[in-house]
Amino acid sequence: MIPPGVRIFVCTVPVDMRLGFDRLALVARERIGHDPLVGGALFIFSGKKATRIKVLWFEGHGLCILYKRLHRAVFELPVGQDGATSVRIDAAGLGRLLAGVAREGRRRRIDIVCRCVSDATTVDETIAALESQLARFAVDLTETTGQLKKVEGERDEYRKLVMHLKEEVERLRRGLLGQKAERLPQNDAQLSLAILTLAMAGEGGAPEAEALIEEQLVAEHKRRKPVRKPLPSDLPRVDIEIVPPEVERDPESFECIGQETREVLERRPAATVVVAITQKKYVLKDRDRNAPTRVFAPEPIDLPIPRGLAEPGLLADTIVRRWQDHQPLHRLEGIYGREGIDLGRSTICTWHGELAELARPLYDAMWKDALGSPYICVDATGVLVLAKGQCKSGHFWVAVAPELHAIFKYSRRHDGKAVDALLPDYKGFIVADAHNVYDHLYKDGGAVECGCWSHARRYFWKSMLSDPDRARVALAHIGALFKVERMIASSPKKRREEIRRAKSKPVLDALFAWCALESDRVLDESPLAQAIGYATNQKDALYRFLDDGRIPIHNNISERQLRREVLGRRYAESSVMRRTPRATAAGSATHGCRAPHNQSRSRKARRPLVAEKRTRRRTGSATLSSARFFIIRSASM
Repeated sequence: MIPPGVRIFVCTVPVDMRLGFDRLALVARERIGHDPLVGGALFIFSGKKATRIKVLWFEGHGLCILYKRLHRAVFELPVGQDGATSVRIDAAGLGRLLAGVAREGRRRRIDIVCRCVSDATTVDETIAALESQLARFAVDLTETTGQLKKVEGERDEYRKLVMHLKEEVERLRRGLLGQKAERLPQNDAQLSLAILTLAMAGEGGAPEAEALIEEQLVAEHKRRKPVRKPLPSDLPRVDIEIVPPEVERDPESFECIGQETREVLERRPAATVVVAITQKKYVLKDRDRNAPTRVFAPEPIDLPIPRGLAEPGLLADTIVRRWQDHQPLHRLEGIYGREGIDLGRSTICTWHGELAELARPLYDAMWKDALGSPYICVDATGVLVLAKGQCKSGHFWVAVAPELHAIFKYSRRHDGKAVDALLPDYKGFIVADAHNVYDHLYKDGGAVECGCWSHARRYFWKSMLSDPDRARVALAHIGALFKVERMIASSPKKRREEIRRAKSKPVLDALFAWCALESDRVLDESPLAQAIGYATNQKDALYRFLDDGRIPIHNNISERQLRREVLGRRYAESSVMRRTPRATAAGSATHGCRAPHNQSRSRKARRPLVAEKRTRRRTGSATLSSARFFIIRSASM
């Protein structure tokens, strides 16, 4: 017996009979609109074939399920009105439902219902019912169309996400296992040759372009057999003679008929010595004993650090180890400890801070000279600065005046104010990336923007995974530009301009025409769309190198200079940047400044433009050695 007052709901939509307590309770909430955990109700669910049924109810301590299956009969489920997903019945209806109906009877019942409907309804009622049904279908179609558009939008978003994740995975895989150079594989050489021929050849000029390509390829195979280089002649020599034991015992009985000499390199450990500086005072022997006595004494020694413990040689050694070899201070403390010197890391840090001020005039002169060059290459990289609570971010900047200087600065922020402090009132060409922190420099016309083709190539290289066919086309065009640059690397300015206009300009025109054609075909926000958008937005700046033969096609020289900061970035944050914010800003900007290699000369002629020989400044009996490596500490921006 079912107690009076119990509500009985039948779900008219078929349900998966494998569902358990929780899932059936969820279906009851969604389709019937009642919570089974409230109690006082039965919920009936049936499968698609209407041969299985489940009854769900709450008995006070938990949910219960009654499961029934019919073999030669089906359950007679009520039909909801106007698409209702549930129907409420009474106890008698529940009894008839659980009893089931034979399969033959079900067919007779359906036939009778159909016949009764056909006889009972009129034509007008049938038309009205069909119109109502069509209206419901129209509403359902509108809802389905909206859901379809929503699903298509989500699909496109997920497609973009998948492409982005594939790109990240490929980047990580290439960073761990693959090549770092952004060059096409060897099996893509034929495509590069074909595109380079079409791009660089005018009317009837294909043989000339093919000859240029052939010359470049053949030159790669004209390599000499590796030969051991002779040892530097300016190194000290130590002669060691080796004789047979018999000759050593009785040298008078033998005659030397020849010898073989072989030179090898040996490393002698560095020596640390204590220099005792004695300043003697003198008076004249034949002086007047009754007159005031004149004392003759040498001038006080002018050491790099007044009242300091270290001579110039030790200071230079700590500078080179710390800022050129990127040895952290705790390692330097251990290295000097093995030599028997108790030299704390705080002492070394203090030395470098004071030496930075000593090189300030030289640093300012280098900046003044660099800002007077016709073009300058600029780049920046981030660095973490230790602070209380949480690390803060800072930035190292580099300004390279090719054939002159490579100078570094530090700023707390990567913004326009930092750029203004780096390049105050600069007039000339600026080779940099497309970051918006440089935009205000180009508005007044004093500074001219020059694009970097390495940055543009990097965007197309990132799209190799998602769209390799079209990415190879763009990379082949850019590769043609770099081939031309390698040919004219040692040419004078006028010659470079002529060859660029004759060879590089057709490649540029073909590449940007291809970008305009493909911009409407690629998927929005895809890696290739971003690459084409970057190149199109920077079109004028990327054409700029055609105007002046001195302008480089890329900004790789500044990126190479920043590598020394990236190598020592991990140790800089833990050793120098752990003090107050002002000391952090000043101390972390201590850099080694030396002239970069001349990129326009041949490989054999690429030598540092700062003299390697040591110069000496004598003050009294002390000497201050200065090499091509200087320590600079710039003021915080």
